[in-house]
Amino acid sequence: MQKRKSHRVSEFFILATALFSIAMVVLLAHHYQSEYSLRMWAKILSFSSNEFRLEDSGILFPYIPFYLFWSAASIPGLNSIYVSYGLSVLVAAGVFTHWNSFLVKKGYRIKERLFIYCLVISHPFVLWGMTSGINNALTFAIFYLFCFGIIRLVLLGDLHSILFLTASLATFFLIDDRSMYVAIAMFPFIPLVAPERMLKESLSSVYIILLTPLVFAYLSWMYLNWMFHNDLFMFMHAPDAMFNGVWQNSDIYPWLNQWGGDWVASAVYSLWLSILAVPAVVWMIWRNRKHYRVLHTGPKMFLIPVFSTMIGTVGFAIYDAVNVIYLQMAVLMTTVLLLPRLKDKSLNTFLILLAVGNLGGWWIMHRSDAPQISSWASAWIHQSTSDKSEQDLSEFLNKNKYTTLIDERAGYKVIADKNNVEGLVLPFTIEIKMLDKYFIDKIDQIAIINPSNRLNVVDAIGKRYEGLYWGGMEGYHLVYDDLKWRVYRRDDSKPAKS
Repeated sequence: MQKRKSHRVSEFFILATALFSIAMVVLLAHHYQSEYSLRMWAKILSFSSNEFRLEDSGILFPYIPFYLFWSAASIPGLNSIYVSYGLSVLVAAGVFTHWNSFLVKKGYRIKERLFIYCLVISHPFVLWGMTSGINNALTFAIFYLFCFGIIRLVLLGDLHSILFLTASLATFFLIDDRSMYVAIAMFPFIPLVAPERMLKESLSSVYIILLTPLVFAYLSWMYLNWMFHNDLFMFMHAPDAMFNGVWQNSDIYPWLNQWGGDWVASAVYSLWLSILAVPAVVWMIWRNRKHYRVLHTGPKMFLIPVFSTMIGTVGFAIYDAVNVIYLQMAVLMTTVLLLPRLKDKSLNTFLILLAVGNLGGWWIMHRSDAPQISSWASAWIHQSTSDKSEQDLSEFLNKNKYTTLIDERAGYKVIADKNNVEGLVLPFTIEIKMLDKYFIDKIDQIAIINPSNRLNVVDAIGKRYEGLYWGGMEGYHLVYDDLKWRVYRRDDSKPAKS
């Protein structure tokens, strides 16, 4: 019996992997590339051929996705940016295999489960979460486990359940910066979710057990920032850092232009988008309103992404509501596990509402003006158009064999497109040597981004040589200019021998 059960789990995992792989292949065939994957791939390429420093590997951002990507890419034969998308597929398959096993326990027949799977997997929030890079896939997975932990706590009410929830929350912090908004949004709901017995014994102990690992993770991060950057809160205010969000570039995001800094309006609009995308959750809560555990658990889980979106929007930390409310699909999946098995008319109504939610979700995705979302949504229909500037510069650098100083954060797309760091000199490996004029004189070329570009805030070269882009440097002449990037070459430099 156990062998047969294991065989079924393996079969479903293979099926889920195949379904998400097909979706991923369609996107990649249309040249879609996740910005997060490009950034991480450029960093991996940078570390592979240059001096390694711990502080550059992830002190300023959640490092589990990066190390997972790096570890997989280190396997012989898997050294490719596409490893990120392969990992996303495996994470997605793992989540749905776990969910399938509990739907089986609920008594759902295979035909019913197939209908549910098709509608859930085809929902744009699920597809975007699972196919837009390893960070979003891991975030969806850990939030699903977080909601599953709440369900387990409500149903079982034992210490193991709250420890499971505690571990999920602490791990969430190491995966994604959005975890802090979720933790803050969840804080007032703890007394409404925790079992009555635990609350009567000690409410403070519930908070302590649940939040202590998260607090220690936060303090350890502060310590690492102090140790390597001499600043406890470097990960909160450094450009492109963990909790910096997108506030420095908020002017280019319509969501923040309209709702940024607004508490009530952003929450109401996020709630409306959530209802539009996952009406099935609202119906399930209403249909089972007489069930005490549903009435006191389902709405709270549904409101956590809404309040998290509001908190992130007020702090100018998220570029679009979809960046958080896509997690509502994890709420839907776990709410189904909280309810009695849906049958006959109830099941049909649930499936119809899932289909309606799919339509609403696609409408939300296609009306989004955030580049990270609009590029993904458009890639389902036609070929994605990547930034030609970075492609042209990488081709120029590959053809001209000169040592070139370029910032690995401002030029991450150049490095990713070049697919190697041959001939490149990166600031993170020569932070002290950059001050040495003798060393600079040994560099053939300097690539610098236009100061008006938003990536200029992380360009160490532009900060070190202010005015270089417009005025050049004595002993160097301009050899490349596409209005976004310029390359200055030393007058007496000679190309490297092939």
